Amino acid sequence: MTKLISRVLAGLIVGATLSGFAIGAEPSGGAAKYSYLGATGPEHWGDLDPSFATCKDGKAQSPIDIKDAEYSASAGIKFDYNPGRLEVLDHDDSEVSDERGDAIVIDGKTYKLYNVHFHHPSEHTIAGKSFPLEAHLVHKADDGTLAVIGVMVVQGRADRGISELPDKDHPGRMDATAAALLPRSRGFYRYDGSLTTPPCGEGVIWSLMEHPIEMSAEQIAAFESPTGDNARPVQPLNGRKILRSNK
Repeated sequence: MTKLISRVLAGLIVGATLSGFAIGAEPSGGAAKYSYLGATGPEHWGDLDPSFATCKDGKAQSPIDIKDAEYSASAGIKFDYNPGRLEVLDHDDSEVSDERGDAIVIDGKTYKLYNVHFHHPSEHTIAGKSFPLEAHLVHKADDGTLAVIGVMVVQGRADRGISELPDKDHPGRMDATAAALLPRSRGFYRYDGSLTTPPCGEGVIWSLMEHPIEMSAEQIAAFESPTGDNARPVQPLNGRKILRSNK
């Protein structure tokens, strides 16, 4: 038992939520429940609860369609991911122990990895193209600001960095290395956006990797939401710039 507790504290803790394998996305406290269909679907999120108003009124919402990106020599990310394995277990808490040390650095600011979740199909599109799956690696700075790495997934060879997949008995469990969820080519698109689930808070730095990773059909199916599609439709750009890195 002590060993198990130690592993939980040292690993990335993830639990399934209302939106399937979209971990840590459900609002806390007494906020209303939301879904991806019908009266509680995305087009109604802003009316479900006063705390969700930004879903309707926000001007920097995510996801978006990536197009007409401008090259930026200053856009960069430093990945500092531990080579050890993430042991992702069913749990209501998605915090990561500082002992893991998985982090990214953007403009000299460190954001620690604390949450991994998936959306099926992809939430972002690239020049109108959707993908079977999109991984979100959510990072948080000490001041509470968020930076998300988005990675598109296409069907192909199995990702060998993933050694244990979610299943019906443990839908929120997987075993992988953080680096296994990144493409070898580290080019990306950068824009200012929001959370893609209520309360849709803005001020999130998005870095969407330009190239996808591959997973087998079995791996992709394991990350699909058991309740159906869990992707928010693309949102208006509202004049925001999309930057493109030089890699």
